[in-house]
Amino acid sequence: MPLAGKKTAQELRPPPDTFDVEEQQAYERCQMVEGMGGWGLIAAELPGASEILMLDMPPRTAARALGWALVLAPSDSGRKWLAGQILVCGESLELFAGLAHLIVFGLVRVFYNPKGPTPTLSVDQSLQESSRENAGHLDALLKKPQKSLKELRKLVSFRDEHTCPLTGDVNSQYAIKYRSVEIGRTIVMGPTQVAHIISQSIFESVRGTSTAVDAKFDWAKSAAAIVACYGGFDVERTLGTDGVHSPCNAFTISTLLHELFDILDLWLEPVQDAADTYEIKLAGISPDITPSQAFNKEFPPYVKFKTGTISRDTIIPPPDPQLIALHAACAGIAHMSGAADYIQDIFREPEPVDEMTSPYYDASHELSRALKAIILQG
Repeated sequence: MPLAGKKTAQELRPPPDTFDVEEQQAYERCQMVEGMGGWGLIAAELPGASEILMLDMPPRTAARALGWALVLAPSDSGRKWLAGQILVCGESLELFAGLAHLIVFGLVRVFYNPKGPTPTLSVDQSLQESSRENAGHLDALLKKPQKSLKELRKLVSFRDEHTCPLTGDVNSQYAIKYRSVEIGRTIVMGPTQVAHIISQSIFESVRGTSTAVDAKFDWAKSAAAIVACYGGFDVERTLGTDGVHSPCNAFTISTLLHELFDILDLWLEPVQDAADTYEIKLAGISPDITPSQAFNKEFPPYVKFKTGTISRDTIIPPPDPQLIALHAACAGIAHMSGAADYIQDIFREPEPVDEMTSPYYDASHELSRALKAIILQG
C-alpha cells in the first residue's frame, strides 16, 4: 500500500546556515515563487504548446521541488550547480517552471517505477541454476556487457546470499530447497525480488517543456545529464554497459518492501563511519517509529550490503552509495515538495473500464492523465 497518500509536503524553511551567497539567493527565489497562486502564463500561447506540461505543476510544488532539492543535494557540487541554474532563470517564471519540470521528470522520475516490482523468478529459472554455477561461470557473467534481468538476478542473488539485507529474509524457495537441512539455526523465509535503484532509462530526453526552456537548458538533453549534474558524478560510467542492470544498481529485496522502494516511499540513509551500512526511512511515518514497529516484523538494526567474492581477483560490488544517496534525495524531494502525488497520479494504472464507462464518471481527467503519461514517456 503506497504511503504517499499520507500528506508529507512541507513548506520551505529558512535557508540553512551552510548555504553560500548564491545558494541562499536561489533558495530565496524558491520561497518567493512558493507563495504565488499561479504562473500567470498560458501554455497555449507558448511555442511548442501542444506538448507543454511544465505549467501543470503549481508554483508551490515547483518551488518546493527546487528548494528541497537544494537542501537535500547529496553533493556540494550538485547544490552549487542547481543554485546556478535557478539564478539563471532570473525573473522568468517560464524558465523557473521549466527547470522544476526537468528536476521532477529528469531526476526524480528515473528513480520512480510506476509499473511496480520486477516479477519474481521461479526457483527453476534462477535459484537452482545459481546454486550450481561455478566461479568461472559467474566471472564470465559479471564481465558480460548488457546483462539481462535474469543474469543480473543470478549475480545479485549470489552476492546477497539470496537474502534481503533490509529484512533479513532468505528467499523462501531457496531456503526450502537448499537450506532446510541446516540444524540449530532459525531461518526467516520470504519471497524476494531484485530492486533497481535507478529503474528508468537515463538516456531518454525530458519532454513537456517549452521552446524557451529547451533553448536555455540545452544541457538537459537526457536524464543522464541531469542526474550527473545534480549527483556530482558520472552516472553513465558508474552503470557501465549494463545500464540499469548493473549489479551496483540492484539488490535483493523482500516483496514486502519492493513496491515502497520503487515508488520512493522507502529509502536508505547511510550510517556515519560505517561503509555500505544504512538505515531504513519511510515516508509519512514518524521518525520515532522503527521499521519493525511499522511493519510488525523484526528487522535487522541496520541494512548492511556485502561484496560478493567470486574468486581472489573477481568481486561483485555492493550497491553504489552514490546511487543510493541520489535515490534518497529524490525520495525526499518528491515527498517534501508534494511532487510524489503529482507523479503517482500521472503514472498510475488507469481506472477500470466499467468505472470509466459509467454515466456518472467524468473521463476528462483520465484522458488528460493518459495523454500526459504518453508525452512524458515518449
